[in-house]
Amino acid sequence: GGLSYSAESRFSVENCSSLTKLSTSKRAGLALDNVTQCIDVFGILIAGHASCSCEGSMLFAANVLAEMLDSDKDGFVDNEGIAEAMNSFTDVRSVKFYLVGASPDQESGTAVETFGKAIPSRAWTRSGDAGIKQTLLETVFWFYAQEGLSVGYPEHFAADWNSTMCQAAMAAQCIWYMHANNTGCNDLQGLQCMNTQVPCYDDCLTWSFVGRCWNGSGSLCAEPSCDCVTFLRDVWFGYISDTSFTVPRFLGNPL
Repeated sequence: GGLSYSAESRFSVENCSSLTKLSTSKRAGLALDNVTQCIDVFGILIAGHASCSCEGSMLFAANVLAEMLDSDKDGFVDNEGIAEAMNSFTDVRSVKFYLVGASPDQESGTAVETFGKAIPSRAWTRSGDAGIKQTLLETVFWFYAQEGLSVGYPEHFAADWNSTMCQAAMAAQCIWYMHANNTGCNDLQGLQCMNTQVPCYDDCLTWSFVGRCWNGSGSLCAEPSCDCVTFLRDVWFGYISDTSFTVPRFLGNPL
């Protein structure tokens, strides 16, 4: 889960026990799960497992998250509502945080669930700096979109089929976008497209919701909290022309 180098950053990795702004109960929960490394990014918590040499990955994730929160790089978050929604330091309320480990077990602690679910970096699924960085970009964006954008701009980014984000995903469905884990999708005209890598059975062939994919047990990303956010992530990175990021879920080139 760790990069082979330490990313340059304005942030620093600290021992979680020294972060006095973090409530006593939260620090205790982290300690019970052996999560000892912490970074405070505008009040948003990035944490690392004690057994993971993940400082480079944590700093890279912190840099990515900070640029999303402070796009003009003036040292202040662009939207206070987003920062507040993701803030782990204000009180003891349950707030999700970003966790970096070297294995699934290190990113699935149970004690910390008392104050917020850990969003796993999944950097351990890739090898080499390029692969690790790509995965960190993906999961940090997922964290930011689900926990921040959806709160700061709910009309546009809520995980709801009526949001701007989901309406755009529906318009692209079967035309130039389909998630790799979905099948039995329909475009806005009701024409169905299939993914031969995902089984289609039961009512899959008669699924009739336009712009959406069959939500049977074989489809793993048919709900808006997954399909719409993945669509937004892919378009976001495609738009900023990040050459390290690929969009394998596109059926073809974006319009």
